[in-house]
Amino acid sequence: MSEVAKTGLIHLSHVRASYLYCFEPYTAKPSPQNPNPSPVFTCHFLMAPDHPDLKKVAAAIEAVGSAHQWKGGLTWEMAKAQIKGKDALCLHRGDVTKAGAPEYAGLYFLSGNNKKRFTIIDGDRSPLTAADGRPYSGCYVNAIVDIYAQDNSFGKRINATITGIQFLRHAEAFGGGAPPADPNEFGVVAGSADQPAPAASVDPLAGLV
Repeated sequence: MSEVAKTGLIHLSHVRASYLYCFEPYTAKPSPQNPNPSPVFTCHFLMAPDHPDLKKVAAAIEAVGSAHQWKGGLTWEMAKAQIKGKDALCLHRGDVTKAGAPEYAGLYFLSGNNKKRFTIIDGDRSPLTAADGRPYSGCYVNAIVDIYAQDNSFGKRINATITGIQFLRHAEAFGGGAPPADPNEFGVVAGSADQPAPAASVDPLAGLV
């Protein structure tokens, strides 16, 4: 996939989907901070510490945070310290944010959502519906997300809007059970889709999360 020339818009390749609501939206439970939550389409994209796309995520967060004019005269470094302290970056350590969840152990994840239903396609770019049985939580996908700064009465955050997901390959569905379809029933995504993602040589997130 080619990179998109926009500060916060990035491609994620060969990431595992979790907490995926792509055909019907998810509505959170009301809280004092958000008494009337809006339904959203959402996903967590799981990545191992050596996944090369973590560099792109970290770079996009830094670019977006540095470019934003933070309220209160805060510099990005000052705002980042506040945001990190509240775990309000869209990039999280699974062992911290999802402590005790085995599917998140030892991994990072990027959390994203969209109030509108984002694009959902198969490996050949054909549209997918719920009846196709994919994508699902546990499968591998490619995704496009738009990272942006939030700086309003609801607080300071670095968020991610999901603009599209492409099904890549089957894996064990989270929550137990087998994938909803046999991979041999479908065409193969061109290239090395079934190979492990290439490893990064250094930790791209030092000092960020």
